[in-house]
Amino acid sequence: MLLEKLIADMLNELEENKEAIVPSDYPEDMIFEVVDAWIPVYYYDLSQLLAEDNSLAEVDDVGLLPEKPTVWNILTTAVYERLSTEAHQWLYNEQEKEREDA
Repeated sequence: MLLEKLIADMLNELEENKEAIVPSDYPEDMIFEVVDAWIPVYYYDLSQLLAEDNSLAEVDDVGLLPEKPTVWNILTTAVYERLSTEAHQWLYNEQEKEREDA
C-alpha cells in the first residue's frame, strides 16, 4: 500500500462528493469524516506504509498522540496528518475555484 495511492484514492472520493462537501455549512467536518475513513486500521497496512516511507515514524503535532504512544499510535497519527493536509488543501483549492467563478 503506497501512501501516494491512499492519498489519490481519498482525493478521488472528495472529488466525487464535491457538490455535497464544498457548499456545505461545515465542509471541514465532512473532510474529517473522509480522512478518518481512509486511515488504515490493520497493523499490516500501517507497517507497509512505514516500510515505504520511514518519515511516518514521526508526527508533526505530538499533541495528537496519547501520553505513552505505541508505534501504531504514531503511524496512525502520521498518516492522519498527511491525509488531513492533502484533504484540506483540496478543500481550499475548491473553495478558491468557487470564489473565482462567482
